[in-house]
Amino acid sequence: MLNKNFIAFILFLFIGNRMNAQVIDEEIIEEEILEEEIFDENISEDAVITENTINSPLKEKTLKKEISGNIRGDYRFYPEDALYPGQKQEYFSAVFNPELYLEWAKGNQLIQFKGFSRLNQYDNNQSHWDVRELYYQSVFKKWEFSIGAKQIYWGFTESNHLANIINQDDFLEGNDIENKLGQPMVHLSFSPKFGVFDLMVMPYFRTLEFPGQNGRGRPPFQIADKSLYESKQKEYNPDLALRWSHSIKSFDLGVSHFYGTS
Repeated sequence: MLNKNFIAFILFLFIGNRMNAQVIDEEIIEEEILEEEIFDENISEDAVITENTINSPLKEKTLKKEISGNIRGDYRFYPEDALYPGQKQEYFSAVFNPELYLEWAKGNQLIQFKGFSRLNQYDNNQSHWDVRELYYQSVFKKWEFSIGAKQIYWGFTESNHLANIINQDDFLEGNDIENKLGQPMVHLSFSPKFGVFDLMVMPYFRTLEFPGQNGRGRPPFQIADKSLYESKQKEYNPDLALRWSHSIKSFDLGVSHFYGTS
């Protein structure tokens, strides 16, 4: 009888130890699973942190810049004699066109500069410089806001660009209609699905300049700088321009209105 009880007690201890070992193994397995889940969560958090770091505002504010331009020399020879005294047969001039472009905030903000200068050998009037463009632009969804000197071209197939009355002609560079002076303005543009609306406010009017007495291609008389204006504010009368434009396949549509000194 004692032997049977002793054997039963030994079996009870053995079974109890096996059950405790199984419980311990299950706890170890649960701890390992928990550690793996925590590790996975840490990886996910690290991935999110890395992604957030990549898309951080510091990268959005990365400044992109482009500096370019050209320097050239122009030589003009006129085979025929001049019509007026003081004019020459040969003219040499140097031209410098610097350009600077700055962009940040994924292209939503930028500063653009385009300059022009010419040094003429004989004609002091044709030795001139101009800021073709120098403006700051900010883009917000369908809106664009610009302030500074800009060049605005309206129309696409016009032979004489009759609608381009925003920028004054640079007559010192000849009678080419593509030569325009920079015009200071505040420019607001809205681009919905049915076209583009532009509003421009210009603080003053730029007068037309002509070559001097020694320049070729000038009028047969000397032009005095005595412009007459309808407005009492003269060239400082504010100008206003409105335009709607839209492209439908091969058709370009535009309606514009200008109020001010033309």
